[in-house]
Amino acid sequence: GNRLRQEIIDGVPVLVLDQVRVEHGPTTITANTGRYYRDRGQVEVEGNVRIVERETTITGQHGTYDVATGIATLTGNVEIRRGDLRIRGPRATYDRAAGIARLGGGVQVKDAARDVRADSLVYWTAEDRAMALGRVQIEEAGDRDAVIRGEVAEYKRREGDLQMLEKASVTFEDEGKPVEITASDFSFREQGKV
Repeated sequence: GNRLRQEIIDGVPVLVLDQVRVEHGPTTITANTGRYYRDRGQVEVEGNVRIVERETTITGQHGTYDVATGIATLTGNVEIRRGDLRIRGPRATYDRAAGIARLGGGVQVKDAARDVRADSLVYWTAEDRAMALGRVQIEEAGDRDAVIRGEVAEYKRREGDLQMLEKASVTFEDEGKPVEITASDFSFREQGKV
């Protein structure tokens, strides 16, 4: 960081930094301010928190990073970006070693093909795959706008595969009239994907 000082907080020596930059393998974390707790190997960061790892960027307002486990926790307007993909929620954890992000508290996902809302979501960065859980609603863009609902959805972006599991329904208009189809589950594949 730009300014480094040591303080004693609750009897523990803590390094306090302004304009924090932490590099850990392929992961870079930046923030306005931070505290490094040597005794627990943990960095607490505040303000414009940004985690960048390869093609994935995660931002939030507050966070912690455990150096030993590589697990980051972020809160406050959390957003994950990768290409056209945007995942937003109030809180997230990111396991650097596993490449898995978990978001909770009401999640929104948007990419070129879909707009998704769910209670929570797990995102595997290496596979570019997401699992949405709880009150899932997916709005499809295209010739026939459709709304897909259910309790669990898995979206494999590379393959263009979408599966809606548990209490699945699809609603769309046909000749100006609403049509609803229900099933235990549905599978969809984007046109042009094999």
